[in-house]
Amino acid sequence: MARRPDLGLHDRLAGMAKFVALFEKRGFSLARMISPPTRETPEAIIFTAPYCELDPDAQRFIEEAYRLRWVLPGFDWSAWSKTAEAHALQNPGETLTLASPQQLEKLVTMLMRQEHWSEGSLLEAFNAGLLIAIVKRMATLINEIR
Repeated sequence: MARRPDLGLHDRLAGMAKFVALFEKRGFSLARMISPPTRETPEAIIFTAPYCELDPDAQRFIEEAYRLRWVLPGFDWSAWSKTAEAHALQNPGETLTLASPQQLEKLVTMLMRQEHWSEGSLLEAFNAGLLIAIVKRMATLINEIR
C-alpha cells in the first residue's frame, strides 16, 4: 500500500478552514433528524427509531477530518470528554478562540467519535455553534503559524 504523504499543520488547518464559508452560509444545516411514523399492522405496531440524515457537505467535513488527521487514533476521547479542558473547549467562547492545534485534535476526535456512537450529536454541536467556532479557530491559526 502506498504511503500517504505527510501533511504539514498549515495544510491540515487550511483543509478544515475551508468549511467556514459553508457553515456560515445562510440556511445551511449540517443534517436533519428524521422521525419515521409509527405503522400498525394486524400483527404488530412497528416503530422505527429516529435517525440523523447528514447533508453531503457534512459527510465531506467528516471525511476531511479523518483524511487530514484531526481524528486521533487510540486517543481515549471518552475519558478526556469528562475533563475540565474538554468542557471549557466545548463552549464556543474565549477558551476555544485560544485553543492549540493539539486541543483541536482532541475536540474534533471527541465530536467524531460521539457522532459514531450517538447519531445526531454532530448536528447538536453544529446548532450550538461549536463546529463553526472550531473551523474559525483553525482559520485563525493559519495566520498565527506564518
